[in-house]
Amino acid sequence: MLKLLLPHKEKIITRIYRLRFLTLFFYGIIVIALYYAITLVPAIVEVQTNRSLLQKQIEAVKDPVLNKDKVALRGKVADVAQTLMLLDKLEVQVSSIVRAITASQFSTIAISSIEFESEDDVPVVSVQVRGVSADRESLALFVARLDEEEQFQSVDLPFSSFTRGTDVPFAISITANQAEGVGGITDIQ
Repeated sequence: MLKLLLPHKEKIITRIYRLRFLTLFFYGIIVIALYYAITLVPAIVEVQTNRSLLQKQIEAVKDPVLNKDKVALRGKVADVAQTLMLLDKLEVQVSSIVRAITASQFSTIAISSIEFESEDDVPVVSVQVRGVSADRESLALFVARLDEEEQFQSVDLPFSSFTRGTDVPFAISITANQAEGVGGITDIQ
């Protein structure tokens, strides 16, 4: 093989070649790093924004002024859930029972509460009607009217309700037939 270059010139060319290779290599690394930096900056900004928003929400939740009525709020939510369950399951049954009770009511009868109670495995609904009657006779007629309703199996009024002559407080227990799929306990006042 024939060498046309002098050894010192060959060393200079080899150094220049290595320098160019290393320069291109480092430029490639810089270009790749810039590409990743440009693509990651928006993601980092979004993550930091979301993090600061979450920190503000956590501080708001920990605020003692906002949390002082938490127990009352839970009770209200439970009441609303129970009412929604009532409307979902017992809407037709409750309205027909209330309609039958109020249709039998005289002007001398003041009903203060109607309480419903039922169990899934028992095909009846127990209803408690509480209130005050102006006299014993209108209370007896009210009970007789309720007893004539077809949807009520039994109507019970304790004898102790007849001890007073006027302003007679009463608590009538009614057993009503339960529609299919009706269940749960609810209280309407």
